[in-house]
Amino acid sequence: MLDMTDMTDMTDSASPTPAPTAARAFVTGGALLFAVSLAVFGWFYLVGLADRAPRLAPPAAVILNALLFALFALHHSVFARSGVRVRVAHAVSPHLERATYVWTASLLLLLLCWRWAAYGAPLWDVAGPARLALRGLQALGVALSIVAASALGARSLAGLHQLRAPLPSTGIDPVDAPPRNSGLYGFVRHPIYFAWLLIVWAAPTLTPSHLQFAALSTAYLVIAIVYEERDLHARFGPAYADYIRRVRYRLVPWLY
Repeated sequence: MLDMTDMTDMTDSASPTPAPTAARAFVTGGALLFAVSLAVFGWFYLVGLADRAPRLAPPAAVILNALLFALFALHHSVFARSGVRVRVAHAVSPHLERATYVWTASLLLLLLCWRWAAYGAPLWDVAGPARLALRGLQALGVALSIVAASALGARSLAGLHQLRAPLPSTGIDPVDAPPRNSGLYGFVRHPIYFAWLLIVWAAPTLTPSHLQFAALSTAYLVIAIVYEERDLHARFGPAYADYIRRVRYRLVPWLY
């Protein structure tokens, strides 16, 4: 049985301490929902969206999709900031802060997949070897994202690590590993984002609805990287500056 009281001296004592059974159920449920939401997104983008019947005319569909993505992106941007994370930890318990983020992000991703509007005829719909090649690029993107996430710590990303681990004096558990220049992180500084680009742009059937999602998510990543690296500079200082010198490209090798 988990005893949270053993860790109170390492966290903010004003934060509520959850009951062990309830905390474990909340964190485990969040991790499972996280996995489900990623699986649903994979089906939605790789298969389901191309077969989805249009429900709205393009102007309304474009606006709805933009609002859905903005809601999803706003949560990721705001709740990834250290100050907001500390306030969330203060409200729900430091040991449940990441799980709260995971629950919210997963539900928003499921909402996006459910309500995203299909519209327009395919811009391209390739067949034969070209289709297999594009599917191969998407599969590579999935594999790279798994490897890169594992390097950061899958349990930490899913909120499972916070439940048992002693936490820093800030009361929040960093989900970013220290700078490194080995493996995928020696290839680009944000390999999960690079993998994302492979998944969203290598669609063998690309509708205007696919294109909107790919364009919005790419623009979001390009902007978000600036703020994320600012936080990483603040956290790791000269070590991160040295990492940037050694690994030049943020997102796409030889380009950006």
